[in-house]
Amino acid sequence: MPMTFSHWATSSEMPPPTPAAPTVPGIVTAPQSQLLAVGNPLYLSVAVSGSGPFTYQWRRGATPVGTNSAEFLIANASETDAGIYTDEVTNALNSVSSSAAIVTVNPALN
Repeated sequence: MPMTFSHWATSSEMPPPTPAAPTVPGIVTAPQSQLLAVGNPLYLSVAVSGSGPFTYQWRRGATPVGTNSAEFLIANASETDAGIYTDEVTNALNSVSSSAAIVTVNPALN
């Protein structure tokens, strides 16, 4: 059987690159536990890998909180904001939940 070879003379004649296959989301950096006083900001974030677009659902315990963002902020935390926080990240292929961040909010010092 004879062999045939293709020769691409210029880059304009080369076939287009094959797009990468979509990948499931993965947690690269999970939110970190925090100890803070009432009135201080509570800031949590998550970094993810995989194919976007992503949706984000933050939870305190089982209760949805926050917005569809990789970041979660409460500008002036109160004692009722204490709890266990996770973030569920979803793309077209799958969902993954972050490990838990334990948030402790102590009364302000007078």
